[in-house]
Amino acid sequence: MEKANIGPGEYTLCTIIKTRNSFEDALHFIDFFIDKKYFVRRASFEAAYAKSIIHMPPDELLFHCRERRFKFDTALNNQIQQYINNDLKDYALQLIMVAPHISVAKTFSVQEYDLCRSYFQREMSQGNKAENVYYAFGIAAWLNCDWGEREAKSKHCFYAN
Repeated sequence: MEKANIGPGEYTLCTIIKTRNSFEDALHFIDFFIDKKYFVRRASFEAAYAKSIIHMPPDELLFHCRERRFKFDTALNNQIQQYINNDLKDYALQLIMVAPHISVAKTFSVQEYDLCRSYFQREMSQGNKAENVYYAFGIAAWLNCDWGEREAKSKHCFYAN
């Protein structure tokens, strides 16, 4: 392909990334492809982010994510789900604060609202003034119709249980 000056397509890139043994190695290949000026799309990132990250705390994972030239927050769906599946809910919540609008984050915010609410309130009471804490808390509260009128929850909220 290189001799013919033809870049690999998305399917080829995803296939190569899926053969990698670790998340870090998959990210290395994404960087390699980008340096070679290949067009790396969302599917390639999601293939890399499908690798196991259970060994990695969220702050280290986010460091890897932020140092990439291109970022797709939807790629965090898999990592959040991995933390949830392995009962690392505090880790999941740290990622949810970064991308509370993605599907897994919203589902978790509905299913575990009491945990989310107490986590976000604790973050705010400990002085975390990051906008995403308020954003994540706002999305979770909205999804659970927690706007102070509990009787409205059962009548008007589409997402209410």
